[in-house]
Parts: sequence; structure tokens; C-alpha cells
Amino acid sequence: MTEGNEDLMPKYLAFLRRETEARRMLFAGPVTDGGDLIATAVLEAANAEDAAAIANANPGVESGHFLAELHPCFLPALDGVRVEY
Repeated sequence: MTEGNEDLMPKYLAFLRRETEARRMLFAGPVTDGGDLIATAVLEAANAEDAAAIANANPGVESGHFLAELHPCFLPALDGVRVEY
């Protein structure tokens, strides 16, 4: 977020917490390689429309500071995977 938009940060952080606690956002974080992409998030949604609704409810997207791009992917559940060390 750019300078002068400090009032947006609390809304953005509350959004991240709410969506993560609701398990609609599985994880999110910054991209630190200095390129054009500044952050990424993995969303859990039944379809592209639901994913777009989640992404577009982001206060940074609503305010025009961020642009959300959706890229469908399939990530298998690892609930049944057991690892022994």
C-alpha cells in the first residue's frame, strides 16, 4: 500500500484475518523478489465466481490500490498424509 493510505491498512488486515479464520483464504503473503507482483493468496472457493467475490471484497482491491488476478489450480488435501521422522 502506498504512502498516505495508512487508514486502509487496518481494514486490509481485518479482511485477511476474517477470511483466514473463515477458511476462505488458506494463506496469503508478500512476494519479495522486487517484481510487479506484490502479494499472493490461495483461496478456497466452490467456483470462479465465489473466488472473485472473495478477492474483490479485499479493501485494497475495492479502493483500487490492488488488482486481483485469479488463477484456478487444484491442490489436493493433505489431511490424511502422515509423516514420520
